[in-house]
Amino acid sequence: MVGTIAPVVYGDTGRSRWRVAMSLHVLGSIIGSGLFGAALGGLGWLLRTTLPMLTVLGHLALGLLSGAYGLHEIRLVQLVYPQVHRQVDGRQRYRRHPYLVAWRYGFELGIGLTTFIATASVYIITFGALLSGDPLYAAALLGCFGLARAGFLTVVVRGITSLEQSHRLAQRMSFLCQQVYVVNGIALVLTGTLLVVIAWNAM
Repeated sequence: MVGTIAPVVYGDTGRSRWRVAMSLHVLGSIIGSGLFGAALGGLGWLLRTTLPMLTVLGHLALGLLSGAYGLHEIRLVQLVYPQVHRQVDGRQRYRRHPYLVAWRYGFELGIGLTTFIATASVYIITFGALLSGDPLYAAALLGCFGLARAGFLTVVVRGITSLEQSHRLAQRMSFLCQQVYVVNGIALVLTGTLLVVIAWNAM
């Protein structure tokens, strides 16, 4: 990923080309997330019209799931991460134009469930989009999530001008991920607690 969208791969004079590639990556992430969210929201609407109690029970389940995976992120419990064990196809870097590859990477990562899942927040937001029963809201929710992930990557790689910096970034990211898991876990536990209280009072 970094080897495709970091400025270093576009050469000393390729800053403007990198901006185009990065913009396409972010756009692909937003579109992929938004379309997936709209599909989930539509499915949720169909389920809610068929099973009216799904909203309350679903939010209760979402709260419990959020709390459980929050504890998993903090490493207090060990849960299974259902996922497809694959990465985006790195071979495309040598077969396609960098702009197309950057956009495709963004689109596929934006969907969220077709590649390796780094954080449990993906499950919670995806489930929340389904429970919303609103295609527009779900598209906006996941679209913002896709923007945040791709935007964070933009900030991280923008200063890379050499392969050595790229390797150092990979090492720093390994350390940073541990801190992110803790913060994310605390946020999931708090969110889960709130959802359980709201759902319980609504029953």
